[in-house]
Amino acid sequence: MNGIAFELAKLDALYIGRGNEEIVFSSADTAHSAEFYLLSYPAHATHPTKLIRSAEQAKVMLGASETANLRELTKLIPPGGNGQLPTGNGFTRLAPGNVWTPCRRIRT
Repeated sequence: MNGIAFELAKLDALYIGRGNEEIVFSSADTAHSAEFYLLSYPAHATHPTKLIRSAEQAKVMLGASETANLRELTKLIPPGGNGQLPTGNGFTRLAPGNVWTPCRRIRT
C-alpha cells in the first residue's frame, strides 16, 4: 500500500484509510494462493491504516447447539473502531453440526 508492505496471517484484517492510491495484493506462497476479501465503503473522514490481528478481534459466541445455531461472530472492524468508522465488518463461523441461517423467523 503506497510502497508499505503488510504481511497478514489467515483471518487478519487490514483497514486501509481514505486517500491511499496504490494498493497491491499478493501471496507469499504462490503454490498456496491467499484468498482476499475486499470491502469498500465511502469514508467521511481520514482514518489511519491499521492491521488488526485475529487475536485482537472481538469474538462473541451466539446461539445454542440445541437449536442448531451455535456460532462465533467475529468483529473485524466494529463500528466506531479505528477512530469513528461509519460501518463495521465481520464474519460468522458455525460450530460443527450447526446449520444456522441468517433469515428471520416469524412466530405466529
